[in-house]
Amino acid sequence: MGRSVILRGACLAALLTTVAWAAALAEGKADTASVWKPYLEDDHGKRSDFPADWSQVNDKDWMFLRFTDYTGYKPRLAVMVAGNEKPEQQYYTWTDGVNHYQWPMPTTTSAAGVPVDGIEDLVTIALKNSNRYRLVERQKIENVNAEQSKGASGEMTPQTAAPMGKGQGAQYLIETTVNEWNPEESHAGGGVGRLGVSSLGLGTFHHDKASIKMSFRIIDAATTEIVEAISTKAEVTSGWGITPGFVIFGATADVGGILKLQGKPLMTNAVQACINKSVYQIVMKLKQQPWTGKVADVSGEDITINAGSEAGLKVGNELVVGGKGKDVKNPDTGETIHIKGADLGILVVSQVEDAYSVAHPKPGCDGCSKVEVGCTVRLKP
Repeated sequence: MGRSVILRGACLAALLTTVAWAAALAEGKADTASVWKPYLEDDHGKRSDFPADWSQVNDKDWMFLRFTDYTGYKPRLAVMVAGNEKPEQQYYTWTDGVNHYQWPMPTTTSAAGVPVDGIEDLVTIALKNSNRYRLVERQKIENVNAEQSKGASGEMTPQTAAPMGKGQGAQYLIETTVNEWNPEESHAGGGVGRLGVSSLGLGTFHHDKASIKMSFRIIDAATTEIVEAISTKAEVTSGWGITPGFVIFGATADVGGILKLQGKPLMTNAVQACINKSVYQIVMKLKQQPWTGKVADVSGEDITINAGSEAGLKVGNELVVGGKGKDVKNPDTGETIHIKGADLGILVVSQVEDAYSVAHPKPGCDGCSKVEVGCTVRLKP
């Protein structure tokens, strides 16, 4: 009898352990599924869920946008702010690590008085803080572009000119323009005013405000296609009573210092709110873009891909490989149109390093014999 009770107790304990383990496993899967998400955290450290309808978030709350960690595929982005003052057409130049591309800057410059370099830095910081991207430094791109320009112009010999694509590798270009720049202004207000100041005979209430409007274009480096165009405006008023600042690796950045706007807290707040609002939209739009890469080298059946563990690739991943396609000119506009190549077959990833991976044709892939440098790859659904 005693032994029977002990056995029943042991079985019950085992059952409870199994149930607990299954629950923990289910919880772990749920955590994994929701490993990345936006949330709000105010200047007192209080967290709150991000609303389902982002348009309902007011400009003040946009300052407190934060993101959880993310361990999946992280595309490479380069942020460029249009601030050229030359009348002739200027160009952005970048590569996807294999091919070289050029894209015209907007013909209109950013609004007068805009601290362009500071805006670019803050957009880069905000995108970095989303935890979903690797950022390519603009200075690095410009240095390589300068070397490439010297080589193309004949100032340098082909043997010493920087090779196309060396050191850049941006997959998306984030083109930023500041359309409106309105630092804080005081406006006299009549009537009752805030807290009934005028009705108490204490004089006219002065209402301070500042605003900024920005536009963004997300450009696919592989196709030069404009993936998305976004326009955002933020307006702030006096009385917020909060300290502006981006959180960078646990510390708060001096936004006013970066923008050289010390003594202008309202404009500083407006810039931060506008950038956060814009970055949220950029992240959500890019989330919908499927991962793509390029074939960087072909040696027999060893096919090297220009992405590795940093991009989230793993051994066993199956990749759909497509032909290089071709570029043609639009007869009406003269713009380049990229025509995608047909799918050739399936590759299987067999080796993964930080910045590259090696794949082999899946058995039965007859079209894989046509794979060459520059062919596109994407994760098989």
